[in-house]
Amino acid sequence: MIALLSLTLVDCSDDENLQLQNTTTDEVSADVVCLVGEKINDPYRIDNIRKAYRRLYAVDSASTPKISIQPTHKYLRFLPKNAEELELLRSDTAIEWFPYPLDYVYPEDMSEYHDPELPPDAITYQYCVLPIGYAEPNVAHALLYECYFPDEADEVVYNDKKNNIQNNTTFNSKLEIEAFKIAGLLNNSSQITQRDIVIRRASRYKPCGTIKVWDDAVSDYVPVPKAKIRVSTATRTKKAYTDANGYYEIDAHFSLTANHTIWWETNDWDIRDGAIAQAFHNGPHCKGEWSWNIPRTSKQYPFATITRATYRHIYGSNFEIQRPIYTRKTKIAYIDKEVDGVSGCFIGYASKKEYIAVAGAGTIVLSGTAMSVVGSTGILTPATTIMPAISSLMPIIQTALTQSPDVLIFKNEYSYKMYHTVCHELGHYCEFLYLGGFRAYKMFNARLRESYADAIAWVFTKDEYTKLFGDYKKKTDRLSVFPNANSQNWPYSNKNLTDIKSNTEYSPIFIDLIDDVNQRKYTNSDDWFSMIPRTSTNNIYELPNDQISGFTIKQIQDNISSFKSYSDVRNYVKKAWAGSNKSKQNIVNELFTIYEKYDK
Repeated sequence: MIALLSLTLVDCSDDENLQLQNTTTDEVSADVVCLVGEKINDPYRIDNIRKAYRRLYAVDSASTPKISIQPTHKYLRFLPKNAEELELLRSDTAIEWFPYPLDYVYPEDMSEYHDPELPPDAITYQYCVLPIGYAEPNVAHALLYECYFPDEADEVVYNDKKNNIQNNTTFNSKLEIEAFKIAGLLNNSSQITQRDIVIRRASRYKPCGTIKVWDDAVSDYVPVPKAKIRVSTATRTKKAYTDANGYYEIDAHFSLTANHTIWWETNDWDIRDGAIAQAFHNGPHCKGEWSWNIPRTSKQYPFATITRATYRHIYGSNFEIQRPIYTRKTKIAYIDKEVDGVSGCFIGYASKKEYIAVAGAGTIVLSGTAMSVVGSTGILTPATTIMPAISSLMPIIQTALTQSPDVLIFKNEYSYKMYHTVCHELGHYCEFLYLGGFRAYKMFNARLRESYADAIAWVFTKDEYTKLFGDYKKKTDRLSVFPNANSQNWPYSNKNLTDIKSNTEYSPIFIDLIDDVNQRKYTNSDDWFSMIPRTSTNNIYELPNDQISGFTIKQIQDNISSFKSYSDVRNYVKKAWAGSNKSKQNIVNELFTIYEKYDK
């Protein structure tokens, strides 16, 4: 955890070193002086603003407008005593929450913080700045101090006739920089001149930049859409979201260096670093543009990749299927741990004590304190006898349940595989909502449930990378089935029928209805089959003979509630695709003969 550090100078780059007429070099200020770990004197604190006003009035009362400086905002600290109170705070999406105090300077790359005053297992303080009059959430809190933000107060025009300065220079700008000098955050504390403020207003900037992340499949950096960028100077914070190209621009002006941070959340989802902590990245103190290509080695790499896939599901092109949005934010917890055989987990809730957790080839059902696993046959088995990979998930799931996440994503080496996993687990959430929630979802055929989620992931990921390969001029002869070739190399084992049946949850049945690839015609010489080679001597002809194509994922969703077995899917395809055509009916029968063989 990050505690408060000291005596490391933050690089406040892009110094102006202004050369002003009729001023001494002592009167020229460049940038904010900021030490890592230092508690700063907030220039926006109401008493600093009032001191600044009194100083300006004392020097030039004739030109200083007669105004009453009253607080515009209040800086608060909350202490949620449990997960429910933390959720209550986060549910107010109009408030920008911080897990650390705002009047300190933190090291670049900081990504976690726990207040040293609190026990390690306690929920850390939550900080925010609210407008005067905004009703505070009903959680224990304390007023730290009141603030005055000149850019949010009524604009007052400064008219300095004596020095013949442009009269469109605002008094608010002069007041702000004088407050910075009083707070000791500029390079010298001498009184600012009017010419200084004119030049500073001319150099005001809107923070902007582009955020990208490394992608293994295209071997390049790709845009991260909908990343929240916050730009702050002490308690004054402005935000923007990156667009589809990863570009952001803050709709507010800054004159001095400001702290840039990335927060992996929107009003519709948030990504957790573990079960509870909000994922974030503390960037540099800088001016003007800040862009970042997030490397594969960065802690932020999985958060950015998860954001890409979540954006696609919630805001992007989703082929008109159900979006994973309910009455609260969709919560995704990233667990920086590899779990053998499991890359993600979906959890659907009836209540905090009754839920269904879908991971690997098992489905965990909890009712009260009794835990069991339901397989594709619908038989409940005591949790103590379940497969080892699922058993290892139980402590993680039980910890995560305190924050009711919808999806758990585990460590994965490759970005495109993580993208696919996120699309798959959110696909389960789409199913869950479309089917009507816990009761219907719990009874849904496990093989069809996994196969439909896999089809959603396949459609989304294939579409994403088709576009990326085109944009980045990458070519692959596996594009027609990328990145889920192994799903169509099904069933996964040729040892014996029992072994095959235990590895058939993720079938490509719905992918087969959509794509134009027939897996039976491929051999081990084909590139996309190289992961698990097949030949005529090891059951190549046990692969489904897929001669069907043209269905959409929306058509499958619209009929999913009527599918209780592969036979139901067969009947639907016969009616929708074959009709009375006997030749097509035979094609359907041949395809489903393989699937139904493993559904018994």
